[in-house]
Amino acid sequence: MVPALKALVIAVFGISLALPSFAQQQTTQQPIPPEKRWERWIERLQKRLGLTSQQQEQLRDLLRQHWEQRQRERERFREHLKEILTPEQWQRLQQLHQEKRARIRERLRKHWQEKHHEPEGPPYR
Repeated sequence: MVPALKALVIAVFGISLALPSFAQQQTTQQPIPPEKRWERWIERLQKRLGLTSQQQEQLRDLLRQHWEQRQRERERFREHLKEILTPEQWQRLQQLHQEKRARIRERLRKHWQEKHHEPEGPPYR
């Protein structure tokens, strides 16, 4: 076999072995924790606005309190909604919600691919 052809075959074989692992990694990727998103945002604000360390800490506290409050409100809303709906309606609503999230992830993946002109986007969940 010609050396260049042999190298190509080895490369294609190696890629074919790596793809299932990459695809699995994409589907199992966890969402970014809120604290990490907050830190990125605070870092950007610090660079653009020159936040002091005290302001950064106050902002962290504010974001944490706001997030916890929203989590409690969401949970109360879900509990009330679940009381109103039948078990079958609740299950259907959960299914519709999952389908909507899948459509959003697909749109984000396509947008990322177009923006970066790459065949594979980041692992959106």
